[in-house]
Amino acid sequence: LLRAKELYSIEGVVTGALFSGYQRERVEAVCDRLGLKIFSPLWHMDQEQELRSILRRGFSVVLTKVAAEGLDAGWLGRRLTSADVDRLVELHKKYRINIAGEGGEFESLVLDAPFFGKQIILEETEVVEENACTAELVVRRARLAGKGGKDEKEGTGEH
Repeated sequence: LLRAKELYSIEGVVTGALFSGYQRERVEAVCDRLGLKIFSPLWHMDQEQELRSILRRGFSVVLTKVAAEGLDAGWLGRRLTSADVDRLVELHKKYRINIAGEGGEFESLVLDAPFFGKQIILEETEVVEENACTAELVVRRARLAGKGGKDEKEGTGEH
């Protein structure tokens, strides 16, 4: 973050934290040390409604890690749907997981959003399972592609 501040003259950080005091405090502490402002526009928004809103607005989101009771490798790498949000609500009621994953229950990756100029295409992935409730989607190869079916060869990101 210090390097980004110096290279790009950034003045602040925008977070996507909804309810995690721990996350917000950690980011605030770093920003305070670096003299950066912090803006958390989603703070205390309803998590379920925010997830549904993101999907309605055309975001393409996949889970890249699961680490909670009720979640398994089957959640990884597939596009999140409204039905998945329904299931997360059920899991919240049953296991008290955080619907937005702010307790580390899952990690996500946005492949496309209305403001993205290109979308991310996952070409090669691997699921690594630690146990029944913990698994990770390892992205081996991804590329950028135009939207609306326009494929572009540039942007290949092999690792």
